[in-house]
Amino acid sequence: MNVLIIFDSLHGNTEKVARAISHGISDARVVSVKEASKENISDYELIVCGAPTHGGRPKPEAKAYLDNIPSGALKGKKVAAFDTRAIVEKQNFFLKWLMGIMGFAAPKISKSLKSNDWDLVAESEGFFVEDTKGPYKDGKIERARKWG
Repeated sequence: MNVLIIFDSLHGNTEKVARAISHGISDARVVSVKEASKENISDYELIVCGAPTHGGRPKPEAKAYLDNIPSGALKGKKVAAFDTRAIVEKQNFFLKWLMGIMGFAAPKISKSLKSNDWDLVAESEGFFVEDTKGPYKDGKIERARKWG
């Protein structure tokens, strides 16, 4: 299967997860959102998109990329979404409450992909990081490879 993994990353965490996912998929090409516009995504059977969670959403660059794909242009493509996120339990009460209300990036990416009539092949997935520069919560990189 010809696979494209598109990621947006701020501190490198989401890129590491994208690359780990690629190790679980044969023939996967991994590109940043900035490079993705050079790809002809119609050449790919599966497109996996990931971004860090910022304010309950993907970073603006990832959202803009997804929003610029013409609606229905790739009807029937297989897609999946992931994000990196802070560990809820380690946050103070206010941030826990806010995270509960705002949610995370991956479900919003999935919703955007589904709105283009793409075929969502997996539930959106979140990968927890301890801090902005990592490390990942135990076993998350291995779980990313297996998820791929």
